[in-house]
Amino acid sequence: NNSSDVAGDTMTIGSESYPTRTIGGRVWMAENVRFLPEGATIGNGVWYPANNSSEGENLVATLGYLYNYATATNGICPEGWHVPTADELSLLIGADCGEDFFTPAGMYTVSSIGEGTYKSEKNYLLGISETADKSAALLYSESGATSITDLSTSHGLSLRCIKDAE
Repeated sequence: NNSSDVAGDTMTIGSESYPTRTIGGRVWMAENVRFLPEGATIGNGVWYPANNSSEGENLVATLGYLYNYATATNGICPEGWHVPTADELSLLIGADCGEDFFTPAGMYTVSSIGEGTYKSEKNYLLGISETADKSAALLYSESGATSITDLSTSHGLSLRCIKDAE
């Protein structure tokens, strides 16, 4: 069940609750999504935030999962929330997002022949791009967001849902 509750400053996806923050006049999840959709399996559109699966499983509670575009845009964000667009992601560049907003979780890159590699030094939030075969991605570190780029839709990136504009 992907119902959402915005009670005080939290929202819920499945059985997981997430704090929210208002940034750029919009309400954002303040933590990376850590929801495993029904039928999803690790290694098929969802990855752990580490090379080692036992280490990665333990890191999900603080870093969240890494999702490819198809998995992220297939109903993970609950009703009233959505995967941010490139324009919405750009609201985070240079914004005062508050302490501990950006949680570096790395990324999972998938080559054109389907081989994958976890990379701890690259941190992106997933977004929707106007380019069919690319995801919009916000590059960030613990100190903040720096730029928007387009990445392959097959890569696994951190996800934050944004509340629909009112």
